[in-house]
Amino acid sequence: AHPSTWPQYPYDDDSAIVEGSQPTYEIHAEPDILIPMRDGVHLSADVFRPSALSEEQFPALIAISPYTRHVQRTSIVNGQNEGGITDFWVPRGYGHVLIDVRGTNESDGDWDHMGPVERQDLYDMIEWVAEQPWCDGNVGMTGESYYAWSQLMAAAEQPPHLKAIFVQCGAVDLYRERYMHGGIFQRGVGCWFYVLGELNGRKDDMSGIKGHRRTMMAMEEPFDGPYYQDRLSWPRLDRIEVPTYIAGSWRHVGSHLRGAFEAYNKVSSGTKRMLIG
Repeated sequence: AHPSTWPQYPYDDDSAIVEGSQPTYEIHAEPDILIPMRDGVHLSADVFRPSALSEEQFPALIAISPYTRHVQRTSIVNGQNEGGITDFWVPRGYGHVLIDVRGTNESDGDWDHMGPVERQDLYDMIEWVAEQPWCDGNVGMTGESYYAWSQLMAAAEQPPHLKAIFVQCGAVDLYRERYMHGGIFQRGVGCWFYVLGELNGRKDDMSGIKGHRRTMMAMEEPFDGPYYQDRLSWPRLDRIEVPTYIAGSWRHVGSHLRGAFEAYNKVSSGTKRMLIG
């Protein structure tokens, strides 16, 4: 139904594992959807769902980050596509919802960088997607890095319709794993804020991004304290009860690996798996 969905990497080899699902549907795109939050702010989203009869419903996969959702819409794996391959999932019967977090790209408000407001948004967006007429009420999350951090934050909020998460390379402690290794500022990692600014260059108001960038690059928060504690999923991991698949890699020892082990050990779900590459 959609030739670009197969073969996937490696492109010239047959899959060693026979898939349980096959590409069946064409892709129906609904770009520039506005998702309302409880405080009136709207998050921008692109919805890609199976093109089917109106009465058919499907599970949804959500991917959310500040990386500009338009960059994620590619049919192949590349360095920037971290939200999952739309052309793989949707023909196999899943909705794929790409969302810009508050204060980035075309979403309203100020970027909260994993703070309490962003956690509320994660809950609200999951419940909104579950209520859409094309969704069967089952919502999962996918994606790596920021997408994975968001999954741990979201699952800890326990939204009723979140059924499973796939946490690929996700941090649980921004102080120890990302910005301040052993109390030493990782300036190269801090420069990530400038990349984030470039990805959001079309946004008129980037005060949220600039504020967090200043906090890091000007060393306004050199010690572990309230700023980091507000953005910490570590103490909330035992609230995660949905099936959880965690992936990590020794290649990412500098920013992601510790989070894989910590999440696996602390997540309360009776159904959890971990894969370390």
